[in-house]
Amino acid sequence: MYPPRADLEWKRLHAFCLRARAMLAWTEQRLLAPADSVSRWSAAKHLFHVALSNELGLRNVQALLRDQGRLIKEFEELSELGQGVLRTGRYPRGVAQAPRMVTPPERLDLSILEQLVESNLADLDALQPDLERAQAIEACISHQQLGDLRPREWLRFMRAHSWHHALIIRDIVRARG
Repeated sequence: MYPPRADLEWKRLHAFCLRARAMLAWTEQRLLAPADSVSRWSAAKHLFHVALSNELGLRNVQALLRDQGRLIKEFEELSELGQGVLRTGRYPRGVAQAPRMVTPPERLDLSILEQLVESNLADLDALQPDLERAQAIEACISHQQLGDLRPREWLRFMRAHSWHHALIIRDIVRARG
C-alpha cells in the first residue's frame, strides 16, 4: 500500500507498542540474554533501539504537524532503501547498521526501557486526533538512511522498523529455546 495511510500505520505501530509493553513482563533472563546465532543484541536491546528510534520519529511527526523545526523541508529524494520500505511496508534484515544515537547502551536499565515504551504509547495516543491532518502534509524531515519522509511515511517506517525488530526478537526467543 503506497502511499501509506497514516491511520492504518498508527494502528499497527500502536499494536507493536502494546506488544513491547507485554514483553517487558518477561523474566530478566528472557529479556537480557542474546542468541548470538540471531543477533548480538538481546530482546531488551532490540526493544530499546526501537523505542528510542520511535521517540525520535514521533518527534519528527509532531514537528511536521506543528510546522515548526529547522529540519523541515520540501521533498527532494528517497534512498533506494527508503523506496523499498515505503513501497513494501517491510524493513529488510541486515541492510543497515543502527545509527549511534539509537544504539542501546552496553548495560541496559530496564526501567528506562519501560519509560521509553510508555512514552511511545503516550505520544501515539496524543497523535491519534491529528492523523487525518498528518495524511495531508507534504513537508518532510529527512531520515539519515531513507531520505525525505512526510508524516505518513514516518509512521510507515516506524511501523515497518518496529515489526522488523519484533521478528528478530521472536527468533532470539526461539533460538534460546
